[in-house]
Amino acid sequence: MNESADELYALIRQGHKIEAIKRLRQLSGVDLKAAKEAVERMDTQQSAQQVLQQLSTRRYAPRAVAGAALPPEVVALARDGQRLQAIKRLRELQGGGLKDAKLAIDAAVPPPPTRAVARALRVIVALVLLVLGYLLLR
Repeated sequence: MNESADELYALIRQGHKIEAIKRLRQLSGVDLKAAKEAVERMDTQQSAQQVLQQLSTRRYAPRAVAGAALPPEVVALARDGQRLQAIKRLRELQGGGLKDAKLAIDAAVPPPPTRAVARALRVIVALVLLVLGYLLLR
């Protein structure tokens, strides 16, 4: 952890805040907003170590990707077609990034087919029925 804190502090001291934010996201798995706020709090080398320790307990992505059970209220929102609210609620409950929350919800409750897919399926079914009708009446 000290090497990571030293690396982040060096990047910040050199004025490479964006690189520090990217590196912090790689190290801790937090979302962009949390990483930006954390980098802004790292004004000393010791505070960099403290921030890294705090963030190490908030890892979200590995739990979501590993298929951990989602809270029932999040699953209910997703099944009711309120996917955006489900993503927002999952982030409120467990932290983490937008992409990770969306992936976790999509894995647990697959999204319904879009209108274009439904329309294409109707066209295919209609064509199959026409071909069958033609073959039967021939």
